[in-house]
Amino acid sequence: MNFRDPIGLVTLYGGLGASAYTGFYGNATAALGVIAYSDKSGWFGGNWASYRAEKAQADCIHTTLGHGAGAGPVFGFFTGALNAFTGPSSNVTLDLGFIGLTYSENSSGWGLSAGVGGKGIGLGYYINTTNTVAIYSGK
Repeated sequence: MNFRDPIGLVTLYGGLGASAYTGFYGNATAALGVIAYSDKSGWFGGNWASYRAEKAQADCIHTTLGHGAGAGPVFGFFTGALNAFTGPSSNVTLDLGFIGLTYSENSSGWGLSAGVGGKGIGLGYYINTTNTVAIYSGK
């Protein structure tokens, strides 16, 4: 295996995340870390950050059930090029004790991430949108 993604299908990321959510009142998430972006010629590295705070009752699309808060490591992948990873994404997070799983999607791709504490420590789910910013450099 030569560790290449010849058609640029994967963006990998990892770092630290934090979240808090309660009842149907809303949620807040923040994360930052490192990114490995695959293009046709190899891999690039850089940094990323995502953030959002939302009131659930302000918009009926963003619902929250259960309670939780926490901080810890987060790892995931997103399909498509780096420009698919950046910008606004819709997320559904399921917290099962110390493990949090998130499905993310935008108009260009989708991804999955997992966190231990970084998605929150609790029992429930929340739906939100996040905005991701990536700063990347050469190989």
